[in-house]
Amino acid sequence: MSGRLRARDGLVRALGAIDDMTRDIGDRPFGGTGPFDMERLDWFDLRNMLLVAHTVTKAALARAESRGAHQREDFPGLLPEWHVNQVARLSGRAVTLTSVPAAPMAAAAQ
Repeated sequence: MSGRLRARDGLVRALGAIDDMTRDIGDRPFGGTGPFDMERLDWFDLRNMLLVAHTVTKAALARAESRGAHQREDFPGLLPEWHVNQVARLSGRAVTLTSVPAAPMAAAAQ
């Protein structure tokens, strides 16, 4: 297999590290109050990047199979029950994941 292999333990550690960094940056931006204060803008960028990292890691941890670029060392094969799309929703500070059936794969063009 090519690419980075993932496993539950590494994903759990990554999620913990991401959550620690999110706590470390605090609830409010630091820096000045001007509209072009780069330190303040960097805080917002970092907060958003950590939210994306948290969501991607949580989704990777939830998907107990290998599919496409998502390769799980502890779950090497495809499973029919995982032919779904994961949908992430943000409510307040909590990210929730749900699964919706994936569209059927189109027949190969002849």
